Amino acid sequence: LLSQVEIQPRRAQMLATAPDAARLCDVPTYSHFGYRYWRQLPTGEVLIGGWRDTAYDAEVGYDERPTPGIQAHLDAQLKRMG
Repeated sequence: LLSQVEIQPRRAQMLATAPDAARLCDVPTYSHFGYRYWRQLPTGEVLIGGWRDTAYDAEVGYDERPTPGIQAHLDAQLKRMG
């Protein structure tokens, strides 16, 4: 590592649904240079994560609690998917 480079941990937040019989997403999908992603498992669970690019400076640290702003983006994406 380079001692002159400050490294800060970046948070990651995601949600997972209960299995859904409807196919909402056929393939893993990434957008916004990988900052947003979602997929549906063969068993039906939908996994959605990312959106930290919308609050980059706030998503630093070790706090494990979901942040309301990111959670709102994840919930909205799930709603858009169906």
